[in-house]
Amino acid sequence: MSEQSAQLEKIGQSLLQLFSVCRVVWWEDAEGEFSELLDSIVLPDVQVLRRSSVPALAIKKTIETDRPDSLFLIYEQASPPAPEDDWLLDIRLYAASFAADRTSMLLQELGLRRQSLRDHLKARSAFFASKDRVAKIQRLLSPDDDEAAVDLKILAVLAKVEQAEQFAVFTAIFSSLADAENLEENVLWDSICKFEMQAVFWQLMLQAFGYQHTDPSVKHFFVRLFATDIGYALGAQAPSNMHSLQLSTVRAANVAVFLSQWRDSTLRQRAYDRLSSRLAMELRPGDLLAQTSVEALMLVSTFVDVERQIAERLRDSVLSNTSEIMGQQLRDMAARRMDGYWANPRWPDNDDANRSVWHSYYRSLIAASELFELRRRYAGGFSFESPEACYNAYTQELYRFDQLYRIYHEAADVVYARSPDALSPLTSRVEQDYLTGFLQPLAQKWGAFLDGGLLQQWKLPGVPNQQNFYADQVDRYLKGGDDRRVFVVISDALRYEVAQELSDSLNGKYRFAAELGSHLGVLPSYTKLGMASLLPHKTLSYTDAGLVQVDGLSTDGLDARNKILSAVNGLAIRAEDFLNMNKTDGRELIKPHRVIYIYHNKIDAVGDTASTESSTFTACRDAIHELESIVSRIINNLNGHRVLVTADHGFLFQDSALESLDKSKLVTKPANSVVSKKRYLIGRNLGTSEQVLSGYIRETAGITDDMMFWSPRGVSRFHFVGGARFIHGGGTLQEIAVPVLKVQQVRGQKAKETAVRKAQVTVLGNNFTVTTNRYVFNLLQTEPVSDRVQPAVLRVGVFDGVGEAVSVVEQVSFDSDSPNLDQRQRKVILTLLNRPFPSGERYYFKLLDAETDVEQFRIDVRINLAISNDFDF
Repeated sequence: MSEQSAQLEKIGQSLLQLFSVCRVVWWEDAEGEFSELLDSIVLPDVQVLRRSSVPALAIKKTIETDRPDSLFLIYEQASPPAPEDDWLLDIRLYAASFAADRTSMLLQELGLRRQSLRDHLKARSAFFASKDRVAKIQRLLSPDDDEAAVDLKILAVLAKVEQAEQFAVFTAIFSSLADAENLEENVLWDSICKFEMQAVFWQLMLQAFGYQHTDPSVKHFFVRLFATDIGYALGAQAPSNMHSLQLSTVRAANVAVFLSQWRDSTLRQRAYDRLSSRLAMELRPGDLLAQTSVEALMLVSTFVDVERQIAERLRDSVLSNTSEIMGQQLRDMAARRMDGYWANPRWPDNDDANRSVWHSYYRSLIAASELFELRRRYAGGFSFESPEACYNAYTQELYRFDQLYRIYHEAADVVYARSPDALSPLTSRVEQDYLTGFLQPLAQKWGAFLDGGLLQQWKLPGVPNQQNFYADQVDRYLKGGDDRRVFVVISDALRYEVAQELSDSLNGKYRFAAELGSHLGVLPSYTKLGMASLLPHKTLSYTDAGLVQVDGLSTDGLDARNKILSAVNGLAIRAEDFLNMNKTDGRELIKPHRVIYIYHNKIDAVGDTASTESSTFTACRDAIHELESIVSRIINNLNGHRVLVTADHGFLFQDSALESLDKSKLVTKPANSVVSKKRYLIGRNLGTSEQVLSGYIRETAGITDDMMFWSPRGVSRFHFVGGARFIHGGGTLQEIAVPVLKVQQVRGQKAKETAVRKAQVTVLGNNFTVTTNRYVFNLLQTEPVSDRVQPAVLRVGVFDGVGEAVSVVEQVSFDSDSPNLDQRQRKVILTLLNRPFPSGERYYFKLLDAETDVEQFRIDVRINLAISNDFDF
C-alpha cells in the first residue's frame, strides 16, 4: 500500500469514527490539500457536499429537510467566513469538526477534544514523530486533557512511568538522574532536552516545590529540595545557615510529602539512597545539625547522617541515664527510629544504607538500657535466705540479665562487623554491669549455698532433679493410656533464658500451649552426664575411664541411646535428620514408637569450639528458630500432642576477653582424675581442696558409685586452653537451672483461646479538623502485647476518597507490653500536601497493616487549610 493510500484509509477511518457519534461532519481544509483526493475516500452511505460548489441554502435544505436521517460530509476548502456572514453557522456548531493536516490528524488519533491543543502539539512535533511514543502516550491521555496534562504525560512516557500522576513522574525522573554519574548527563535528561521539555520541567518544579532560578540546574535544585525537607521537619529549630538553601515555605509541605513517598517506593527507594548519599557530601548535615536537639532530629529522615547523630546521642544518653522514666523514653525513641527509614528492615541494605546495622544498633541500645535498669534495681546486691529462694529468683527474673546480655551482643555483633568502635563505650558498661554487677556476685551468693551443704544434699523444694526426668515427665504421662506418645527434644546447652524466649515464641502460635519449668541439673554440668540422666534408667554409673552408663549400658552416641530407648518402645534421631524428613516418612518412622528422643546440637556445637565460640549468641538465635520448626513439625505434621524440650546443661559466656582473675589454676592436680576440662575434673578418690568445689557425683546426679568431681568456684576456669569464653560443667545457676518446656497441642474450645491476634490500635479524640499542613494524631494501643497479642506494625496516613495518600505515610510499631495506658500511646505527626482540599471531598485517616496494606481502622477527617497556603508570597 502506498503512503498516500494509507493516509486516505486512515482519514476514512477517522471520519467513520466521527460519523458513529454525529451524522454531520464538517471538514475544514483551508489549503484545499485533499480537494482532488476527496472522491477517493471510501465513505459508505455518506453524501459529500462541497461547500465551494453547493449553495449554503441547498446544503441546509438537504441536511435538515430533505434527508434529516442521512450522513453528510461538508467539505470546505477555504477559510470559514465571519460568524455574522456564515449562513451555515448553526450546522457548523453542531457538526463534528474534522481536519486532515498532520496536527489535526494527531489530535484525532490521540482522542483529544480541545482544538486549542493544535499549536501545542505542533510545538511537540519531535516527540510525536515516533509511532511508539504516540502509542504509549495514547494509553495515558484523556479526551479533556489540556496543555499541562499533555506535557506531564509526555514526561511520563520519557520516564517510562505507567501512570501520569505528578509525584510518580517526578520520582521516576529524579531516580533516573540519581543513577547517573553526572546528574544532568543521562539518557532521560538528554531526552527531556532533545524534545525541548526543560522549560516544562522547571515550571513543574516551581509549581510543585517553589523552585525557581535564573539558571536552574538539577544539582542546584536537589540540594534545595533536600535542605527544605530537613528544614520543614525541624521547623523553628532549623539552623540559620540552612535558611538560604530552603525553597518556598508555602511549598515545603509538598517537599516533605514527596520525599516521604519517594522513600516509601519499593521500586525507587534505592535511587533515593544513592542521591541522598551524594547530596550529603554537599550539605554536610552532620556539621549543620551538630547543635540541634535529638528530640528535634527525631522528625528528620532525609539523610543517613542524621541517623548517625541520633544513634550516637541516644547511646550517650543511655550511658548517662539514671531515671527509669527517662530510660523508657530513650527506648521509645530508639524503637521509633527502628520504624523509620534508615533502620527499618523492611528495606534492603545497600552501599549507601546499612539498615541492618542501624536496626541492630538500636536493638543494642534498647537491650543495654533494660540491662542497666535491671542492674540499678539490684544495686544493693543479691540477698536470699535460702538456696531455693535464690534459684527461684533466677528462674523468675534474674535470668533476664543473661537474656539481655545475649540480645545486646547478638545485635552489637552486627554493628561491630561494620564499625568496631561505634558501641565501644556502651559495650564496656554492659560488660561491667553484667560481669561484676551480676554474674560474679550472684555466683558468689549461690556458691555460699553450695558450700553450706547444698552439694551434699542436691535437692531444692519444688524443683525436680534432672536424673528423674524420664520417670517424672515421660513415664508418668505414658502410663495415662496406651495411645499416648511423647516427643523429647534435647538441645545441647539450651540455657534457661534461651528456652524462655522460645517459650514466648511458641505461645504466640495458634493451637500451641507452652509451659516453662526447670529441673536441677546434674553436677558436673556436662554433656555425657546430662544426656545420660535424661534417658530411661534404674541406675547411672561410671566406667573407670569416666564414661557414663545407664543400667550398665554405654550412653555414648546415637546407636547406644537407641538401644537404651528400645527397652521402652523408644527411638532416638538427630534433629537434622528429623527436619529433612517429609510428613509421610516421619509418620512411618514414629508409628511403632511411644517415645521419640530428638537430639539437637546447635549452641554447644558452636560455643564449645575455640574457632567459633564468638558466635555463641548467634547460635542461640538459630537454635530458637530450629527448635520452633521441630516442635511445629511434631504438632502439625505428626499429630504430636505432648512435646518436651529440655537440655543436658546450660552454659556461661562472656564476650570480653578473659583475665587472670578468671583462671583458678590448680596448685596440685589430683592424680586420680580421669577427665580434666576447663570447668570440671572427675575421678575417684580426688579428695578435697579449699580451692575448689568438690563432692561425690552420687549426691549431685544419683550415680551408684564413688566417682567424684572438682569444679572451680564462682565463674572461674581451671585453664584457658582452647576456647574459654563459653564454658559449662560447674554449679552456677546458668549451668544447672536446666529448662523443661512442655508444649501441647490445644484442641476444641481451648484452641480458640490460643488464637493469635495483632494488638488493636485506635485513635484518640473525635471531630478531626485539620487546619494546618502538619497535624498530630494520638494513637492508643488498646491492649498490651502478650503471648497471644502480637505487636502491630502499621502504616498511617491521610487518604482521599480513591485511596491516594494526601499526606506523609509513616510506619509505626505498637509493641508495648506495659499495663499502663499512658505508655501505650504514640503521637504521629503527619504532613499534608500543599494543595487545594475542596470542602465537598471526603478524607480519611487510615491505619494499614504494614505487611499486607489491609485497612485496620479509619476515621473521617475534615481538611480546612488556611487560605494563605494557596498563595506563594
